[in-house]
Amino acid sequence: MPKDVPLAVRRKLYACILERASASSARYERGILSYEVNVKIVADRVDRDLARYRDAMRLIVVDDAIQSGAATFRGTRILVHQIAGLLAQGVEIPELQQDYPRLTPEMIAAAPIYARAHPRRGRPRKPTWRAGDASNYEGPQHGA
Repeated sequence: MPKDVPLAVRRKLYACILERASASSARYERGILSYEVNVKIVADRVDRDLARYRDAMRLIVVDDAIQSGAATFRGTRILVHQIAGLLAQGVEIPELQQDYPRLTPEMIAAAPIYARAHPRRGRPRKPTWRAGDASNYEGPQHGA
């Protein structure tokens, strides 16, 4: 649905979509504006997208003990957002599989789905090794 559709209209149409058994289309009119949505098409698309999301989530784990809680692919330490970012930049799938041999085609397909559903927000987390006081850091010790 276009982003300029008013919130009241969206709510009315979404309520009709949720009740898809009772109607084949949802219609809303307000002044000169008129919206009509084929509920079956929308509901089928939502069902399909939800199934793809659930399949993607079976491949992804968020665990504080792995990569500081960042989303990774199950059984690996490969970051989901990193793969989604590389795909968005246009990196080819064979190149990704060469750089990440444990990356399966299902994982590659799951990365953008997860990234759209869980966008990064705010500032990046500080690495755990930066949690300490940097004023006490003496640098690398060479030879003793």
